Amino acid sequence: MINSVNPVLHRVFHGNNIFLGAVNSMQCGVKCSGLAAPGSPWDKTGIVLYQKISSGHRYEEYPEDTLGQKIRKQRFLKGLTAAELGRLCGRTEYSINAYESDICFPHYNVMKKICTALGVPVQYFDDDYYNFVLWDGYITFLRQWRRENTGKHDDLKKILGVSLTAYLSWGKGHRMTRKTFEKIKSKLGFK
Repeated sequence: MINSVNPVLHRVFHGNNIFLGAVNSMQCGVKCSGLAAPGSPWDKTGIVLYQKISSGHRYEEYPEDTLGQKIRKQRFLKGLTAAELGRLCGRTEYSINAYESDICFPHYNVMKKICTALGVPVQYFDDDYYNFVLWDGYITFLRQWRRENTGKHDDLKKILGVSLTAYLSWGKGHRMTRKTFEKIKSKLGFK
């Protein structure tokens, strides 16, 4: 039976969520705290309906000019907080915020986890370093480049400015740092 008292619809915004409450003590008997003014007849009981807003439509036009902006956009599209993405990647919320603010770059292992957590390929980020070091052909490329471009061990030092030990470690699967990649990428044939 519907009571003659009209229910009041309350909206409370919290993050990406809207909590809607049709509150009327005569129509329902569920405790509804925090949705109505304290002491009002609506404060004591109510029905709370939960609606998750699809966050995707709000972030489709989000800028993607930098690596950090791309990470943030994909995180928003997935409906994750920085803390949640951090937990998925084994990092803190503050690290994720630093990546998204372009203060620092994620380690290549962390970037691989970010790609997995966000469900996007590394190529989406359009970053030469990550595209190279996370590429399946990384080791094969380095071995082939050495065969084609060097005759002696000393040639590596002359051509790339790196030690034979460092180069051989890359050939065994270790990844070069971003700083080293930026230094030698043109010599490896990247523009």
